[in-house]
Amino acid sequence: MSYLVDGIHEEMVSVLQAHRARTVPATSTEDSAENGAGWLEVGPNNRAVNMRDVHSEAVRTPITQIFGGALQSTLTVPGATSDGTPRRSNREPFQWLALDVSSDSVSTIGDALDELVAPETIEGYMTVQGQPATATKQMVLERVPPVLVLHLKRFVFCADEGVKKVHKFIEYPAELALAPAWLARSSGTARYRNARFRLTGVIYHHGSHASGGHYTCDIQRPGGEWLQFDDVDIESLESVDAVLKEKSDRTAYILFYTICR
Repeated sequence: MSYLVDGIHEEMVSVLQAHRARTVPATSTEDSAENGAGWLEVGPNNRAVNMRDVHSEAVRTPITQIFGGALQSTLTVPGATSDGTPRRSNREPFQWLALDVSSDSVSTIGDALDELVAPETIEGYMTVQGQPATATKQMVLERVPPVLVLHLKRFVFCADEGVKKVHKFIEYPAELALAPAWLARSSGTARYRNARFRLTGVIYHHGSHASGGHYTCDIQRPGGEWLQFDDVDIESLESVDAVLKEKSDRTAYILFYTICR
């Protein structure tokens, strides 16, 4: 799916850039340099946070407008970073979130999102003064797209077994509310604090190996009816309960949540 979505996005980018080249004067190098610069924001406890776009989205396409969100990745170091601020944050765009579900502590989508935003300790970090320090890195949601795509990382590498599938059932809700702990502490995320996302699609993987298997999906129609697609076979499901329950022959692989208007 990633190849398909990325391919459509890149094709749209090339078309939009060609159109812009014919209709809009080229931006000056001064503007380009300014767009690439970082900026300061007020973070937790009124402390300065240095912000920087890792991959600025120069061209917005229908793909990024539907699926495009952004993570805020913050590095916190005891003392200060090279620019004098104790925190440095990067804004990293995404079109889906890859969630690790291999841990024994993860049994629901909420657990997996908790794992995604949990602070990570970086041992052996060296400060600009050349002193060792224990730094922490944390990612949180800064911008949430209208359609939130959650990719459950079902395939993991084991030294003794190679790549194997995580078969366990991960519980996912019909309606997802974003916990405050998943969101960046900025005014831009205020609109997401009461937002709810409705499950509108599930892609399943059948089989035990990464190298093979079969894919099916359940999709909700605009009227609320759920349909199951298995190649050319289409079947109507009784209710969303049939989508949410554990299945013996397949596991949920990709979830689609659409924001409720």
